[in-house]
Amino acid sequence: MATRENVRPFTIEEQKRVLTVGACLTCHKQNSEIIKTSLIDYQSQLKNLSPKCILPIW
Repeated sequence: MATRENVRPFTIEEQKRVLTVGACLTCHKQNSEIIKTSLIDYQSQLKNLSPKCILPIW
């Protein structure tokens, strides 16, 4: 049940993407260059992770 029409739950893949981005936001500020770049091309940004970056394992 939802409070709005035409809504659905996130798929498993969508949930994974949301949680992965959330992991980035625990260390990087919302307005940082890394986060801004990831909004444009997130897949490329994932290829350039620092060794300090810890992402969920799926």
